[in-house]
Amino acid sequence: MDEEQRRLQRSRQICKNRCCRFLYGQPVSMVQYALSRKGQTRELSALETQIPCLNLPETISRIESTGIYMGVPVGRIPTDPLNFPVYIFDGKTHQFVRDASLKEYEKWGAAVLDGRSRATHR
Repeated sequence: MDEEQRRLQRSRQICKNRCCRFLYGQPVSMVQYALSRKGQTRELSALETQIPCLNLPETISRIESTGIYMGVPVGRIPTDPLNFPVYIFDGKTHQFVRDASLKEYEKWGAAVLDGRSRATHR
């Protein structure tokens, strides 16, 4: 995956319930989110980041204590867990901050299993 595709992937954030949706750090409606995919190939339109639901008390508490939340990519991703990217986002601006290490992700209280975040709805 090239850097432009990674940038596109990090720019689209959505939770499993689809109630938390961000494009380039800005909250958007489901219609706006869907329109962001218009004109893109199926491969590119599948690039997004799954984030924990930001409306859950557990997630709110974690963001208040750490100032961040994390997300895992959806779409074309490496199958090797050691090369699995995990993204860190600012808890207030929702902007991408940097890639996280697996150790950081585990410390935050979540785990990467089967390409999905346990930090999302259970």
